Formats: sequence, C-alpha cells, structure tokens
Amino acid sequence: MRFPTRFALPAALAASLALALGGAVPAGAAQLQRQCLTDGGASVRVCLTLQYDEYETEDVNPTRYIALRRVRATVRRTDRQTAITWARLGANVLGRCLDGCQTLDQGQLLQTRTARSGSATLSARPPWSSYYVMRGGANHQCGVLAVRWRRAGRSSTMLRDLCFGAPFDTLKLDAQRASTKPKPKP
Repeated sequence: MRFPTRFALPAALAASLALALGGAVPAGAAQLQRQCLTDGGASVRVCLTLQYDEYETEDVNPTRYIALRRVRATVRRTDRQTAITWARLGANVLGRCLDGCQTLDQGQLLQTRTARSGSATLSARPPWSSYYVMRGGANHQCGVLAVRWRRAGRSSTMLRDLCFGAPFDTLKLDAQRASTKPKPKP
C-alpha cells in the first residue's frame, strides 16, 4: 500500500507495521558516527564519518543490524608547509545479512582525491549499502581513510578506520591501496 507523501505514520504504528511485514523494528532515522584526528606532527587533520541505519529484531534474543549508507571523510592540512599528496576512502564489511543473504566479506577502495589546495572531501556509498549486516561478534563494517602528505622533504602516511564491530585487517586494505595509484584529473 502506498501512502500520500504528506501522510506520516505514528512511530508506534510504523514499528508495528515493520514487525508484521519483516520482523525488524527501526531503531531510528539515519544516524552519524564521527571521529576526527590530527597526526602526531600536527600537519594534517582528518575526520571520518559513517552514516548508517540500525534495526533490531523483535525476538526473544534481539539482534541488531547496521546498514552502512555512506562513508565521508575530510582532510585538511594544519600547517601551510604541508602538501597533501592524496587521500583514499575505503570501506570493509564482514557479516551475515538480515533477510538471509549470503555472508558479505569484502573490502573496497571507494574514492581517491588529490588535494593540491590543502584540503579534500571524499564521500561514497559502499556497494553493500542496501544490506543490513549483523552487529556484534566477528561481524563488522568499517570506513577507512588513508592520507599521504609531504612536509620538509619527507612523506608521511596516516591510515584511520572507524568501525561497527571488530576492526578488520587494515594491512590487507592498505596493500590494496598501495597497489592502486591515484588517477590524474583531466
């Protein structure tokens, strides 16, 4: 049944309808988890943000599921002598899906940017963004940011992740990134 766009279901009725149709109750609207960090030399500041939806089953033992909708990152130099070479945004998932899809296990390089102006913003949807993946145990979903910059003739790289659940093997994704060179802009 389709409702006119002006019609809004009360929250209790929407939860009852979701339970009757799919056995899951929304835990709320799209949510954000954010973490900002500065490198040890105070040359670069990065912020990584995960936009997600969360569901909880209405069972005797409820299970929580996360749908990672978007991964965003900002990179900004904090020292004018610093030149950001590139920033790469990735994501990783391992876990069982709601609705019984096969177990997801993949890492993906989502976007690469050069930041000649001293800052860069990256934003992308993971390929599995339409799936709700179990939260807890060994199940996880992560956003990953790698940044490379030069200062005083030396290059440095920072790798940061923000996860729901256990963090994954960052060395595997780091090796993928190292083998993929950024493409020059036309």
